Amino acid sequence: MVRTTPNRRSPESIRANKFNAEQFNEAFGEMVASELDFRGNAKFWVNWAVRNQKNPEMYPLIPNQDIEESQPHEDTHRGLYEVIPLKVETRIPRLPWGSQKALIINLESSIELSKAQEEANTIQQLMESRGFDSTVVCAREDDDPKNLRSILASNHWDIIHFCGHMSVEDGQYIGHSAGLTATEFVASCCRAGPPRLVILNACKSGDTSVETDIAGISGPIAEQFCIRGVDAVIATRWEIWDLAARDFSIGFWTHVTQATPQISIEKAVPIDVRSALLFARRGLKSLHPNRDACWLAYALFESREDGCVIPSQAMMIPETMPGERHPPYIDIRNHTMICEHLSPGAAGLYLMSAPACTGKTSISKLALQTLGFDAELIEICYHSARHDPLLKTVETVKNQLERIDQALLLPLIIDDTEVLINHFGTGIFETLLQISRVVPLLLITRERQEHMGLYMFPFEKYGLDPDELIHLKPHTMTPVSLAVYMETHFGVQLGMEEALNLCVRMNSTFFGMPKFVDSFINSETNLNLLECPRDAPLLNRLSTISDEEILAIQMISELTTPIACKLRCMVAWDKLAKEGVVQTQSGVFETLCSLDILQDWFDTDEIPSEDEFHEVLEKIPAFLKDITIPDEDMQALIDLDDPKNPALPKHPIFTKLFTAFTINTYIAEEVKRWEKHKDLALAMRFAMNALLAIDPTGQMPYLSDGYDNPEMEIRINQPIENEKRKFTGQHLLSILRAGTNQKTNILDNELKIWFKNSKKMMDAIEELPDPILFELRCRIPSLSISTCKFLGEFIIAHMDKFQTSNPAKAALIYQLWLKGSYLSMDEFWKTDKWNQLKEESKNTFLKNDPVSELIWRMKEINYQAHHLLMFKSHAEREIDLLIASKEALSIESESRHELMLLHYDFGQILLRHILFSSKDYTYHAFCCHVEKLGEQLSRPPSGRFDDSDRIPDFERYFQFFRLCQLLIQQRAGLERECDARSELSWIRDLMETAVQMGQMKKNLDLRKALMSEAASRSIALHRRNDITWTDLDLRIRARQLRELRNRAWKDIESPPKWITEELAPHLVRSFDPSFPLPPFMREKIPKHLWKQIPKEKWIQTIDSTFEQVTGTKIHETLNFTHILRHESASDQEMDRYLGGQSAHCVSRVAALMWRGTSDMDDLAKPFGQIAATYPELLTEQERKDAERFRPPPSHS
Repeated sequence: MVRTTPNRRSPESIRANKFNAEQFNEAFGEMVASELDFRGNAKFWVNWAVRNQKNPEMYPLIPNQDIEESQPHEDTHRGLYEVIPLKVETRIPRLPWGSQKALIINLESSIELSKAQEEANTIQQLMESRGFDSTVVCAREDDDPKNLRSILASNHWDIIHFCGHMSVEDGQYIGHSAGLTATEFVASCCRAGPPRLVILNACKSGDTSVETDIAGISGPIAEQFCIRGVDAVIATRWEIWDLAARDFSIGFWTHVTQATPQISIEKAVPIDVRSALLFARRGLKSLHPNRDACWLAYALFESREDGCVIPSQAMMIPETMPGERHPPYIDIRNHTMICEHLSPGAAGLYLMSAPACTGKTSISKLALQTLGFDAELIEICYHSARHDPLLKTVETVKNQLERIDQALLLPLIIDDTEVLINHFGTGIFETLLQISRVVPLLLITRERQEHMGLYMFPFEKYGLDPDELIHLKPHTMTPVSLAVYMETHFGVQLGMEEALNLCVRMNSTFFGMPKFVDSFINSETNLNLLECPRDAPLLNRLSTISDEEILAIQMISELTTPIACKLRCMVAWDKLAKEGVVQTQSGVFETLCSLDILQDWFDTDEIPSEDEFHEVLEKIPAFLKDITIPDEDMQALIDLDDPKNPALPKHPIFTKLFTAFTINTYIAEEVKRWEKHKDLALAMRFAMNALLAIDPTGQMPYLSDGYDNPEMEIRINQPIENEKRKFTGQHLLSILRAGTNQKTNILDNELKIWFKNSKKMMDAIEELPDPILFELRCRIPSLSISTCKFLGEFIIAHMDKFQTSNPAKAALIYQLWLKGSYLSMDEFWKTDKWNQLKEESKNTFLKNDPVSELIWRMKEINYQAHHLLMFKSHAEREIDLLIASKEALSIESESRHELMLLHYDFGQILLRHILFSSKDYTYHAFCCHVEKLGEQLSRPPSGRFDDSDRIPDFERYFQFFRLCQLLIQQRAGLERECDARSELSWIRDLMETAVQMGQMKKNLDLRKALMSEAASRSIALHRRNDITWTDLDLRIRARQLRELRNRAWKDIESPPKWITEELAPHLVRSFDPSFPLPPFMREKIPKHLWKQIPKEKWIQTIDSTFEQVTGTKIHETLNFTHILRHESASDQEMDRYLGGQSAHCVSRVAALMWRGTSDMDDLAKPFGQIAATYPELLTEQERKDAERFRPPPSHS
């Protein structure tokens, strides 16, 4: 149906105002005169209106009760005397403010409306004369309807005036092409909040006989707008003549602008729509006297008792955020947009995806507050999927909205929707789309940078239009806006540099605002309280996780190397679910990954190449290969990634086999303090056996992980609940083999249980004597001194079983004596009995294997060097260390493994000595051992012993030593500058880089090298008399010392260590007047008692705790109390003096490392990775070289 152009027929051939049966039949076909009542026959009115506009004399207006406004009234019709609106009930409250913007749409068509453009331009002029911000959009029917919908959804429009075609065949459509349905049009118009006034100047836009289903509501398009909360809608009952349509609009808006005061952004302005409509009707009657269908066509639909009001632009923002005490930080444009899109009566799907603690939840709730919602309504609108892994909330809401006439058309916010991605393919996304077509639906999710776009994928596959899926974002903090905020609310003036540094320290969040507000209220304003600690958002998130999520986290965090293959995790979790231990799906790991508690991990060295793809695929069980993702979905997922990413062959199962989960470094230590989950032992046992369960042949390739660590086999196979411990020879042998190169004390603890059952242990040894004695001897270097003593006492108690004439037993006894006598001051090893055992054993194995004398000598000088390090002061041991080093360097042997072990041990010993203090020749000796280790790595293995499985370990040691060399050389150059600021700046940069290197889980020694160097430099400043220290320098030193002390205490509490053992006592022992307690004790003693502990008590506590935890006594140490008497420098002072803490800190160290190691071929990989990640200070060629080691993003 279209706006029509009348056929001007001569009225002379008919009688004016006469309407006989002949004319009736001509006009209405088979209808008869008896049907003149017409009630309920809308078709009659449509047909009459067309004919009346074409030939008004022949088809005059016949009053009828169906349209009350057509009834006679005095000398005219009632509709020219008063407007009788069609009342439409709405349950939608008004948006409390407005935009005072108007949108005028001129929809051009192949069926030209010659007056439409003139109509639009005239309306714009009239609107702007009263201060409306009006926009004219000229669209074409044959354009992509998405373009118009995007414009409609881009702003909140208080007024929308549409002029163009509308059709009602099989529902209502905008224009003739059926490209844009009435459903889509209404949704787009209301997307940013329902307008106040809508003019639908198109044919049959108010035809109440048309049934249009829009989001569950049946009725004409005009009613849809009213139900959505539009104050007033003017629409046409039938087709309307183009000229009359123009005349109506000009008349209507002329009256509005004359009767309405000038628009003011501070005041609401009522629009007398009824008067303006009446004026326009009378105008049409005057211009087209007999064409009554023109003026009668325009009907008014109302939803409010007080008519139509254009509100002010004044937005009343609450004084505080929900649940917060500080004033809200508002980006007013962004806040307005969020509020408008969430306004009642709107509809649409919105996604707010951002990192943790950026204010997503608070901002969304603040928007509801701004909309006028009280606490009860906010509770109705806000939901969290955090502890709703089955998403029952979504189904509940869907059921509530099925009866839309009874539903509250309020916005719906679902927070913590990271879990959604685990339900891909279950129909949940279709359900969410259905909900979003009825009400505004905001999904809030925490998204890491590498996951950008992942949460959009399930929706994008449905081909949603731009206005159907809209991205919202939390407010962005800028230095300018932060400076304004701080001055406005707290009277704190910040320069731009200060504001920029504060933004960085706050991590663009208000995490520290509560403490700052307290300081402000107490007149102790402290900007340092605003700093957001690096781990604060994660620790905050940890406080909300569920019991089953704790179990999933500990399944990874409890591993010595916290990496777990994704397929292993999935299979183990499914097994737990089948046993009834857990209720959630295995997607719990992906959810934790989205929260940044867990992280994706993979090693490019272990990923099959494209050439190996088919060979690897053949080894995978068939049922796993059958896992498929539709091609279009797979391509979409790939497109989200870097198209150049060669990481994984494009097959779904590869993402599970060759990627893993690891735990975020920043929270790993916090998780270790948790109480162990009651089902953890069972869960880890399931995980240990998971891959073997699905592939009993053991042929299936996968990413090696922490469950492959032999130590974990000991721990995981310990008895659970009522299980009995096995005391067999085979079980003891497996424990000893699994304890190879233990990094924790798992083997020590297990052996102590065996020693308590000495008879069973002796029986097990006699069951398999040779392999057990061999493995037991091999484990001695990694056993603790206390365990070695237990073993020594066990041997003495069973002397009749440990004859020194047996070569295997003799070798065990002699190696045990070497370690016990050199690495312990215990008199137990100095008894005549042990001296006799030592001599007899040595004679036995030398007689049996004379070639081994050199190997035993290597072991002995190794233990001698360790003895010097442990029991001699730094000054006393240096010469003796050099003598031992010289002998070690002179040794030549066919045993590559023993030589590598010798030079590694001496490298460690000399490094620990050097890090405290040393002469140049000691450093030279260290470099010689590093060079020797490198030479041995390039040698082929000896025939005596196949050490190929140990090469990766020694390669990591070599990387560690090379890094230490670089750092020591750089330090020597820096010392010549005698510049305090440079020294302190490098210490800070090393500490920051150590944290970043910690993400590389497979070589934590590099992290240790960096943090140890930072600690060494901080300690060495004690001896720097060539530098003049200012008060600020001393406070920065005090702060850095405290940070390193805390790190050293954490090392003592739980491995792996960040700082070498030689430095820890110097860091932890000095008395700190500000914090006279170790960190782990501060939690146990009330804060007000901290400073009441005297210095002597502090020293005593430290010494006893250190000995209790480490098994060694603290000897003479440096005293830093004179530094620690200073307060720590503030963040602001650190930023001003050293520069803001940013990526530049890591870039400087990364450039140093890469330039010194890029010649190491593949061994340079970890340095290349961090250099490629922080390339700011690299040359173009250096960047290019480092890029080959950049880890590509995961296809998880």
